[in-house]
Amino acid sequence: MLDEEKQLSRILFRDKAVLAKGQDFENIFSNVMSKKYEDFQPVKPQGQFGDRKNDGWVKSKGIYYQVYAPEDITNSVNTAVQKLQKDFSGLHQYWNEISQIKQFYFVINDRYYGTFPTIEATLSQLAKEYKEIKFDVYLLKNLENAVLSLDRSDILDITGFLPNLHDISDIDIGILTEVIGYLMPNLKPYTPGNIAIKPDYMEKIKFNKLGSYSGGLLTSAYYQIGVLEEYFRANGDYAESRITEKMIEFYEEAKEKFKVYSEADNIFHHILNRCSPRIDKRVQDAVLVVMSKYFEACDIFEEPQ
Repeated sequence: MLDEEKQLSRILFRDKAVLAKGQDFENIFSNVMSKKYEDFQPVKPQGQFGDRKNDGWVKSKGIYYQVYAPEDITNSVNTAVQKLQKDFSGLHQYWNEISQIKQFYFVINDRYYGTFPTIEATLSQLAKEYKEIKFDVYLLKNLENAVLSLDRSDILDITGFLPNLHDISDIDIGILTEVIGYLMPNLKPYTPGNIAIKPDYMEKIKFNKLGSYSGGLLTSAYYQIGVLEEYFRANGDYAESRITEKMIEFYEEAKEKFKVYSEADNIFHHILNRCSPRIDKRVQDAVLVVMSKYFEACDIFEEPQ
């Protein structure tokens, strides 16, 4: 699957999954898991017995899933905690006799908000009571990872019809544009002390011979790196891996363009312009945050020797 197709499939999946609740979301989850695991089995409720608190399992691995997809998870956390405690108790009582439980996942349609402290605390308490079982949440970002790991035909079966990319050439579906759109309204006012600049960060600026202006922009942007990390934590692996690839691509492109002069500041501004969907200060402020992260990771510019 082409990168552009994968990005569009990701958008289609997110739109479908975020809006799904109750049985609709459980159906999406079961469809994905059935394609990811050959022996995944959804459990159909049986009259008065229901599903015995098991929404799906991988028998060969002892993996069990319980799905929770309310209309608004942020206002249903207490209900989620009660459901988690009650459902696992019922699941363990019935299913552990059939096939030993080795892993239990509480599947939440968190709509990319992330998990909640009380849910994590409940899972931690269960792990202490049942030391032989691994407990964890399974969020929408995990389901997104599962979808994008499938082959093309399976992805399209989940997301639906994929439009011809030539027919939507005027629509920007780039992952960088999505990240920049997230960063722009969420950047915080500069407050010294929020984050410490590591000594080797400053050393890298000197080693790469970046000018005071370019180096200053990177350093200031680094104070906002927490906002970018919030985005990555809430999203699947695809977003971060694609941005890493693009940043490396733009850096190699810039090095080739300016190899005669080896002008660090020219390379810096080339990457800044390539990442910016438009010339605008708020856009560039967001792009600089992305650049500061990959500068620290040595994906762009060289590591001091």
